[in-house]
Amino acid sequence: MISNSSDKVKILKPLILERTPKTPRVVLDANNLLFEIRGRILPEDSLSFFNPILDWLDTYTQNPAQDTLLLIELEYFDTVGSLMLLSIFKKLELIHNQGNSVHINWLVEHGDTDMIEAGEDFAMQLSLHFEIVEL
Repeated sequence: MISNSSDKVKILKPLILERTPKTPRVVLDANNLLFEIRGRILPEDSLSFFNPILDWLDTYTQNPAQDTLLLIELEYFDTVGSLMLLSIFKKLELIHNQGNSVHINWLVEHGDTDMIEAGEDFAMQLSLHFEIVEL
């Protein structure tokens, strides 16, 4: 976090992780209000992949935007990926509980019943606006 002393504005450096065959593209950019996770979640070392994301979100929860929209478009995720997604969603719930607007758009290919059901399962566990959008 960088502090600009003249106007007390705190700027959080964006976190951008490029997509690989086993990991999704992740963009967490509070300055441009761009939050997205797209691709496959099958990292060889889940903690090494997800810890920077969870750390970034911990910092973001200290000074979040009034409105946060996370776009998630996944082809596949494993069991550990599911737990990590839930950890991300729980951090977003903290922001929601602070009185901010948080929306998750779960983007799925039309007719992908597995991903639709996964989104429904997440939605039932959260107190956030969670919308399943078929593309």
